Amino acid sequence: MKKQPAPPIRLTREQAVAGASAQSASKGEDYAQAGAVYGAVRQGDMLKALVAGSADEPYEVTVALSDTGVRYSKCSCPYDWGGDCNHIVAVRLTWVDHPDAFVEQQPLDDLLMKLDAPRLRQLFARAADEVAGLERWLRAAMPPPAKKRSSAAGRQRSGRSEADVASYVAQIRRLLAGAEQGRGYTSDVPELMEQVLVAVRKFVARGDGASAVTILLAMCEPLVQDYELYEGECEVAEFLEYDVAPLLADAVTVADMDTRGREALERRLSGWDERFEENFGITPFEVPRQALKSRRGGR
Repeated sequence: MKKQPAPPIRLTREQAVAGASAQSASKGEDYAQAGAVYGAVRQGDMLKALVAGSADEPYEVTVALSDTGVRYSKCSCPYDWGGDCNHIVAVRLTWVDHPDAFVEQQPLDDLLMKLDAPRLRQLFARAADEVAGLERWLRAAMPPPAKKRSSAAGRQRSGRSEADVASYVAQIRRLLAGAEQGRGYTSDVPELMEQVLVAVRKFVARGDGASAVTILLAMCEPLVQDYELYEGECEVAEFLEYDVAPLLADAVTVADMDTRGREALERRLSGWDERFEENFGITPFEVPRQALKSRRGGR
């Protein structure tokens, strides 16, 4: 007997406005009633829609549902005043009041699973030609090509790591420069840096903590120095504390650093923490600082 798909998750009105300010909830209600939500689709437990707002282009909203309500929501608008924006509320309320407005689609992952390797290559090559910036993103997401080993394997590994590190550092600079010039705020930094973090985790997994530390410091330095200049500074602080700092702690744990190098890094991270504590009352680099002290004490 064919297994029947689970019924779609429904929301209450209270769940739809939870996490939004009273002003955002009210405006979201107005948007929903005015029909500002369109192009709405449901992909399993994921809702996606466009919302006509104050900008010329519509905002893109994604809402992930769970058995207990909303798992997470995101919007392409620059809203950064706490809680969910009115566009997110509008999409959720539209799902509450008019679920039939959401066209059911298969999740993209399910569609891609049906394609063989040649068809996937053809599809991505065509998309890279037609979608601005996609080729650069794909190249950044791909692991570096493997190099042939020779009798000088140790020197090759060192050279490869240095080349990889330099390429990721250059990539970080390009991505941050694009965020500054293109949108004027850095709340999209976590998404921009995700593929870099994936690469750093691979360095850590193979025991190359020194390369991982170099890349992470190249990422942190401009964010720490300039975060106050942009909107979205709270997102940057949270990204550093919850995404970058734990990975940096793992990296320093496996890195082959002498006592002087560890002490210098401790001072650097302590200085960064002082800046964040003064402005936000947090110390995002406390975890790697403790890892450095523990590692130094154990040597």
